[in-house]
Amino acid sequence: MSRFNWADAIQKKKSIDVMQGLKRTELYYWVGIVASVPFVVVGLAMMFVASDGDARQMIWGLFFAVMGFMEIMYMKLWAQVRIGMFMAVWDRQKWVEDEINKSESEDF
Repeated sequence: MSRFNWADAIQKKKSIDVMQGLKRTELYYWVGIVASVPFVVVGLAMMFVASDGDARQMIWGLFFAVMGFMEIMYMKLWAQVRIGMFMAVWDRQKWVEDEINKSESEDF
């Protein structure tokens, strides 16, 4: 008999709350997307309104546009990695719960 019932601790409190983590990931994803769009718009606007000989304004516009697009792609990649992590944790927690339930049913 162990001094600490690990199975009971796992059942009562999960190490990661998957649903709360997914909600938080979705919130961060949309905040990041909304925060990145103005950079793209400002960059494109700077490029379109730049006079013909103003290379500096064109470069700054290109910089803002590219950085905005990169931020959007980063947010998409980050969200997919986090969702994959939460799916793996969810599957593992379900497997542990099934094993605990199976062992409890075998005990009776």
